[in-house]
Amino acid sequence: MAVTDKELDNDLADLAIRIEKMRVKYQGFFLGLEKLPPLFERDQLERFIRVSALNDARRAVHKFRFQALLQRYRTLAVHWDRIMRELEEGRITRESMRRDAGYASSTPREAQPVDEDEGLPATQSSPPPTPSVRATPARAAAPAPEPDDPLKRLYIDYISARSSLGLANEGITESAFRAGLDKQRLAQAQKLGVPDVSFSVVVKEGRVILLARAVADRPGPA
Repeated sequence: MAVTDKELDNDLADLAIRIEKMRVKYQGFFLGLEKLPPLFERDQLERFIRVSALNDARRAVHKFRFQALLQRYRTLAVHWDRIMRELEEGRITRESMRRDAGYASSTPREAQPVDEDEGLPATQSSPPPTPSVRATPARAAAPAPEPDDPLKRLYIDYISARSSLGLANEGITESAFRAGLDKQRLAQAQKLGVPDVSFSVVVKEGRVILLARAVADRPGPA
């Protein structure tokens, strides 16, 4: 039976979500937030690509979008494999990657996850459903980034990470996200015993969390 355009569109959307989910999982592994690399999930993704009806798509728009996603995945795969080789050969460590990413140490004092029971709306997530090839869960579209607004970028990263796990974003507005973040900044700074903290989005054990880390004191003008 011929595959419809709607089915191909669904496959493209599903492929994009799977690739982003893989990127987030590898990032979590490289930063020490996941114990194992997502090799099984990667095998599943590559099998999905091999058997997808997109390989036989006739319309140029489907071919173009499919090739663009494949190119993105191959670029990411080369990067992941290079990092894995360097880790295996001892040329880099996950601790050094944490430092390069801006984390002073992996100890609890230096980096703290904002737990979902601490009142931040953006951390109230649930385990992800099994991905479906033909239907994807509804999610809020992430707004366009504004380079001069770090909180805007953080909100976009958070929404993108949830979408990559197939989690719905209804009700997580930017205003609620900002309000919750302001509330948690003081609490996390007190917990770490530092003047201020910054947040980053990570995925850990199938959940999207905001990781708080101490902000280094900036030297004043000479």
